[in-house]
Amino acid sequence: MLLKKDLHERSAAIERSVGAPVNLSAPAAGIAPAKPRVAVFVAHGMGQQVPFETLDNIAEGLARAAGRHSGTPVAGIRARTVQIDDIKTQRTEFDMKDAAGADVEVHVYEAYWAPFTEGQINLRDVMSFLIRAGLNGLLNCGSTFQRWLFGGVVSFGKQKSSALMLAATLAAVLSLAVLNAVIALAAGDRLLNPVLHGNNPTVIPPATFDALTSLTGAYLLGSLLVGGVLAALYYGKRSIKSPSNNKSWQAVNACAEVLLWAWVPFTIATAVIAALLLGTHVFPPELLHCRWLSKVWMLVWGALLVASWFIRGVLVQYMGDVAAYVSAHWLDRFNDLRRKIKDAAFKQAKAVYSVPDYQCIAMVGHSLGSVITYDTLNARNPRLVYCSISAFGHEGTYRNRPAHDLALEAMSGVLSMTLGNDNKPAIPGIPIADQLSALQGLAAVLMALYRRESTGRGDYIDIAMHDTMLAACGNLFGPVMAEGRQPIAKHERSTGGSAFYQLYETCDGRQIVLAGQETKFVSNLLNALARPDLITFCLRGPGPHQQPVIDFLKSTFGRMSADEALTFLSGLDVCFGRVNTLPEALEDENVQARGMILRDDAGRRHIAPVIRFRDEPSESKLDAPLLGAHTDEIVERVRRSGVAPAGRSSARQ
Repeated sequence: MLLKKDLHERSAAIERSVGAPVNLSAPAAGIAPAKPRVAVFVAHGMGQQVPFETLDNIAEGLARAAGRHSGTPVAGIRARTVQIDDIKTQRTEFDMKDAAGADVEVHVYEAYWAPFTEGQINLRDVMSFLIRAGLNGLLNCGSTFQRWLFGGVVSFGKQKSSALMLAATLAAVLSLAVLNAVIALAAGDRLLNPVLHGNNPTVIPPATFDALTSLTGAYLLGSLLVGGVLAALYYGKRSIKSPSNNKSWQAVNACAEVLLWAWVPFTIATAVIAALLLGTHVFPPELLHCRWLSKVWMLVWGALLVASWFIRGVLVQYMGDVAAYVSAHWLDRFNDLRRKIKDAAFKQAKAVYSVPDYQCIAMVGHSLGSVITYDTLNARNPRLVYCSISAFGHEGTYRNRPAHDLALEAMSGVLSMTLGNDNKPAIPGIPIADQLSALQGLAAVLMALYRRESTGRGDYIDIAMHDTMLAACGNLFGPVMAEGRQPIAKHERSTGGSAFYQLYETCDGRQIVLAGQETKFVSNLLNALARPDLITFCLRGPGPHQQPVIDFLKSTFGRMSADEALTFLSGLDVCFGRVNTLPEALEDENVQARGMILRDDAGRRHIAPVIRFRDEPSESKLDAPLLGAHTDEIVERVRRSGVAPAGRSSARQ
């Protein structure tokens, strides 16, 4: 631990090394930087809070990751003190390459609260929080977890393994508490009792003490072995390049999980046996006697006391701020502390957001910092509407699994009903999941904005493309919901079971479709073809009974060319169409009449906006600016504002 004097001396030395603070609130900060800048705002409560120390660690980690992804090593991390309005803060800086290979300058800021929590939370607070949290989690593991996010209540489901993991964690925490008590009692009895009472015998019988020494000594050695292997695995992971979809990375994670799951029952068993040795005569101490451990009992118990002291400190250091901020049982007791933590993060975030040069700002939270970053964003703009569209959403078993359109069409059952001529699933021609999810997102954002007009608050929207595709299958789920069976595609209304919702081939190798099953359309066509006797088959709904109608229409259109079929059908009140190629679709007379094809000055074609407002028509800007096309205009605007020097070359820079 560093003394306050050491902290002040090191802080002063660092400030002298970086010079006077740079004032980012000055007008010159409004000049566009030479290269794009992004900011990373990290909220955490970890580490000795010497200026730049934790920032250096964060920047080094980000630089390593950036170098790994870009293939270009990142070097030259810089530290700087900056003045933003009335906030004096520190940041680290480094340069990296983006996905296109362009230079990007990264600024890393932090908000931390370790000085506020130091000495305010004790081990009893942390243990009470962990035990209550575990018990509450087990009691409510069957219900949906809800949390207020961005102006509304959001529900989160639970994994099937949540109850098991909670029970194991709770049992491990309780076992550690028991072992801590056993270590204190046994070590105190053997070490302090002779000092306080002279030659009086100790309370714990020698055989029991030897058994406890052997038991806890073996547990200490086993835990050190597990910890050593986990440390080796951790540093081994850091050397693995491109961790995503890497079998080595997955193998290391699997080994770590196995070790942790093995350590939990080891801890529980040790605590149970230790409690039985001390409190009852059920467990014979002779079974656990280890001669060589008994001979070095002072070393064993000294190591156990040190380990107990270390674990107590780690729990308070790592979980204390979480217990104070999150626990609903101590809102009054830690109210001032919570306010200090939130204010510290909000002031830093507000200062960073006020800097105009950043193209984007990423907010990252470590442990409690993930809660703080949300609270900070929400406090800064409670009207914020945030829409997240992902493959499987932010809850559920697959929430961390990647997927694209086709995988979601397959998993939702859409492909099982989209069959080719070979009766096997066929790939749709357009990315349906992408398109529908985007429309769902648009609708959700519009609803949230409309609601905000009356409530004044935004919302958090979680859209899963998997959910979207399931909802899109509503017209197909009848047999599934009612009878529990897979629909037969060629018997369903929209997938081949209806003669008037069907593809038909013409004699010239083209295809036409009938796409209207209403009674009037059926009657109009079959009467025109002198087959009114077939109408009754269509009135009974889709299914194999419509096969005679389908066979008749196939034979009829198979004797016509596509143009002849279109000419015949256009004289009737029937829903029909030709299967066009994409070039034919663009040249369609109705497409041209609607003005759906726009041309820019270079003659390139563009699809016009689909949404058309009568009172405020859209204005399409088709010309994409070339690099530097507006440089002179921007330079002149900056020069007139008085922000930059009058010289054209300096303003361009």
